[in-house]
Amino acid sequence: MNNGENLTNIYINLYIKRGNVSYLSPLKVQYNNYLHITVVIYKKVTKNLEYNSKDGNCNFKDDTDFKKYCTGNNCNDDTDKINAACLFLFDEFFKDNSVAKSNINIVEYIMIWLSYMLSQTQNGEKGSLNDFYTKHIKNSDQYKKNIEGVTSYQNYKDIIDKNKYFLSMDKSVISKLYDALTSLCSMYVNNDGHVPNCDQCLEAAKNFVDKYEETIKDPNISKNGLYSKVLSILSTLSTDYVNLKKKNNDSSSLPSIKTKIYLQKYGFLSFSLLSTNYFYILLLIFGTIVFFIGIYYKYALSGFRNRLKNQYLRKKLKKMKKEWTINI
Repeated sequence: MNNGENLTNIYINLYIKRGNVSYLSPLKVQYNNYLHITVVIYKKVTKNLEYNSKDGNCNFKDDTDFKKYCTGNNCNDDTDKINAACLFLFDEFFKDNSVAKSNINIVEYIMIWLSYMLSQTQNGEKGSLNDFYTKHIKNSDQYKKNIEGVTSYQNYKDIIDKNKYFLSMDKSVISKLYDALTSLCSMYVNNDGHVPNCDQCLEAAKNFVDKYEETIKDPNISKNGLYSKVLSILSTLSTDYVNLKKKNNDSSSLPSIKTKIYLQKYGFLSFSLLSTNYFYILLLIFGTIVFFIGIYYKYALSGFRNRLKNQYLRKKLKKMKKEWTINI
């Protein structure tokens, strides 16, 4: 079977009215939260709002979907543009979409995007993220719109408030999480806005696994007490990736995640990190045992020598007593 025949067999027609996209999908999925993430975050937001590393500015390629969130339909600076895109995301996911409301983990993906974009701006150093919150969120009526059908959050501001730890997350960790999310989205839509072919899907999957592994091994994930939070986000990403693999007819060609994350009673644990910790714990225990055995051996040997010396002295005293008795 050639590649074209294989694609014909595994592709199904899929029309996404909301995103105005019509194409074939290599993943046999319905219009669900994963595809919604791809169309809204990757195609619309990521493609139409770009960060230019050369001039350090964010620029709209097409502001059609965003300008209504700008004051007077005009976003003056980078944070205004990011704010507009953020409100667009919230509305797209929560205003009238039941899929997003039943998959509340989408909030983590929005926060990854928001934190990454803010960290890339010229003022994206410590403190500026909180400045963004103060300027655009704290007293904004747009973020205080009630969300119907969601028990976890009352409004958009409540979402930000309950996930504000993202804003204090290490920049390198946010960057890796963003790259992992982007790679996950690329398994649906490539850079041209089309469905990726098998090779592109495989490359995106490999990139995702690489970024996942890099993140989980990054020592910065423990900064600011966010270790369990980062593992929770990685757990969400890995779960979505595994589910994507299951829905792919050629899932055997896609790489598997090596480092597993398990939910324990008091939080998330990485199997590799847990194994490493066990190794050091066992090494510490073994070293402690050897240390105390050495001390015990030292004193035991010393005691044995003392006993021999005492026995020798007693024998010598007995012999001397006998000699004295005879002489008397």
